[in-house]
Amino acid sequence: RHNVLLLVEELVQLGSPGLDGDAACLTVEHLGKTGRVEVLWEAPAARGNPLGDLPDDDLALAIINHLTHERTYEVVDGIGRLRLPLSTA
Repeated sequence: RHNVLLLVEELVQLGSPGLDGDAACLTVEHLGKTGRVEVLWEAPAARGNPLGDLPDDDLALAIINHLTHERTYEVVDGIGRLRLPLSTA
């Protein structure tokens, strides 16, 4: 639970400043069969990937990398979607 809260906090800190009045949607999903937990950040595609322009030594990026085992960003119908499955170990 603590890891989910920390991940969400870092995403809000990184993603919110560039929204310029647009809304973002943050979803936390628990996939029952596998027990996997995943965080999904959705915002207008023009905003881009909130993790895309960060330097490799950024503290928030280091925290996110530690908490997740992969991250994918895609644009579907003008909405940018950043999917972050949490690491289980």
